[in-house]
Amino acid sequence: MASSVWDLYHLRGNPFFQEPLGGDLAPSTNEESDLFVGRVVELERALREVTHSSRTRAVILGEAGVGKTTFLNRLREELDDASRTPRLITHTPAIRIQGGWNSVDFCAEILRTILLMRATRKPKVLGSTRLGVIADALRVAGQAITVPDFWDRVTQAVEGRQILGWSVQAGGGNPLVNAQGGVGVTPAWAPPTIPPATLLPATLHAIRIASEELGGELVFFLNNLENLSRADARHAAGLFQDVRDLFLADAAHWVVCGTTEIDRMILRATPQVEGIFPAALELEPLSAAEVADLLRKRYHAMRRGMAPVIPPITPEDGATLYGLYHGNLRSFLKLLQDAVLAGAGPGGARSLTTDRVLALMGRQHLRAVRDGMGKTAWGYLVDTVLGPTSAAPLWGAFRQVDAAARTGRKASVIKPHFDTWIETGAITALDEPPAGHRTGGRGDWYRLSGNAATALAALALNDGRDVMPLIDGSVGATSTELVLPAAAQAPVP
Repeated sequence: MASSVWDLYHLRGNPFFQEPLGGDLAPSTNEESDLFVGRVVELERALREVTHSSRTRAVILGEAGVGKTTFLNRLREELDDASRTPRLITHTPAIRIQGGWNSVDFCAEILRTILLMRATRKPKVLGSTRLGVIADALRVAGQAITVPDFWDRVTQAVEGRQILGWSVQAGGGNPLVNAQGGVGVTPAWAPPTIPPATLLPATLHAIRIASEELGGELVFFLNNLENLSRADARHAAGLFQDVRDLFLADAAHWVVCGTTEIDRMILRATPQVEGIFPAALELEPLSAAEVADLLRKRYHAMRRGMAPVIPPITPEDGATLYGLYHGNLRSFLKLLQDAVLAGAGPGGARSLTTDRVLALMGRQHLRAVRDGMGKTAWGYLVDTVLGPTSAAPLWGAFRQVDAAARTGRKASVIKPHFDTWIETGAITALDEPPAGHRTGGRGDWYRLSGNAATALAALALNDGRDVMPLIDGSVGATSTELVLPAAAQAPVP
């Protein structure tokens, strides 16, 4: 009996993983690099932006799920390559910005990251020529008189430490003293003591000292910005302004990763911050051919023994399904994983087809999307996308006016439901009109999200319809051709 469903496919584990592999599943360094596909030009540009001087800032943007964290990990690998960038010191994992952080929280996290860098590299013993720099830093940090004392104070400030106290007892059951009495050792924990007034300048000096000790420049990766709420993002804009001096520190490089909206709300919110961050590098979605290549590489890297891999889904069929998600690699990989777990049975392993994946996952996605927006809004979405009959064209993209016309409702009636589709993530705005349409910009045209497209494609398959328009985002007839008879106006339950 197979110990895991992936054994059936002669795989060591899940090939649709979304985080770097670790433990027994971790590939060799070369294999891990080989799993990276596409974005060669973007990677070279990011390397130039980080390495062109002794203090830099770079911004990497992309829609949710497009593969920003994977790109960030690959960039770190390249920066770790001593043959290319011998003077740079990186860290992993990336610093995850949290909602509600203030400057003290941010500085504390930077100090923890510097401590991590020192722990993974052997600091140099600094000579007398560095004493002036060290003395300045120590005066800021407090009463410390040596470099080790400085780092002890940093550790105490951001992590706390264990302290030992002495106790004298006349006897008893304390295992640390004998029965006739004696001296015992009582461990205690001193909590972090972060001095708000001095932490920012102390962090600046910590960067300088660590750079001197480690013989290189420090690279800080900031991630998780896209997971902040809108209120937290507005708060983070003030945070970035408060710690602006850190972004200008010598011997420090900053790589900020997020979505286009986060870039606007945080990095471009104030002139003081916008003025120091360069134009962003935007990651376009991987192409279908690149996704097929990605699946091939993953199957090869995850192969168990010498037995040939049975693809859970062929790379070609996987690349077709990727069209449902329009670049959201994270949700696409989850779809494949869930389909394999749902479809693997006692009859042995076989590759899933696109239709089989949709049949397996359609009902689950339909229920989730419908329950998220309510039956009435769902009914109007079905009417809009599938049309009144099985002979109607399927729509992967449309405008509000098109939805109103196809459902036979007034714009004032359809608008609240259209807003619900947007709020629940069933549809997303297009930056430009679909191919063949010259009018309209962002906010005019919308397309189905991956989960909604999967649910509606499954419904269309039940009628024997070709679901490719939902996969490639095709647009049907124009709204002037869509006035329906009264019999077709009732929403689908």
